Amino acid sequence: MRGLGIESDDRGASIAVTHALTLAITAILISTLLLATGNFLNAQNDDVARQQLTDIGGDVSSLIDRADRLNKTGSSVNATFETTYTNRVAGEPYTIILIPDNGTRDTEATMYLNATALDISVAMRVSSDTPMIESRVRAGNPTVSLCNAGTKQNLTLTGCPR
Repeated sequence: MRGLGIESDDRGASIAVTHALTLAITAILISTLLLATGNFLNAQNDDVARQQLTDIGGDVSSLIDRADRLNKTGSSVNATFETTYTNRVAGEPYTIILIPDNGTRDTEATMYLNATALDISVAMRVSSDTPMIESRVRAGNPTVSLCNAGTKQNLTLTGCPR
């Protein structure tokens, strides 16, 4: 004799199991897609910030070259070259640091552009015939100053002393 209870009735069970498996697989695929997209956007944000810092560094380096050419004219002057940028790269503030190779004053230097909140730093080599002084500026309107220091001219990012 065949059982008449619900326990022995397995009709329609495969439909419920298939539906549950479909929902589980869909949830896993959507979660994976969201995680991958988030990581991709973070990587893109870092790339944009790095490129912005590189562009700014290139322009500041160009200003250093311009001030150096002015110094080669032989005139002892104070001159400031400015450019304007936003105060942020990829939504975060940045700093520009000029560090001469041999201590505080040299014609060879490394310029660092740092967005510390993003943990991104770009380093650029800079050289000139005019000695550069170690200096640091916050974002926005970086300036390059050619300063008359008695018998010698100096390049700095912070302006000439008065």
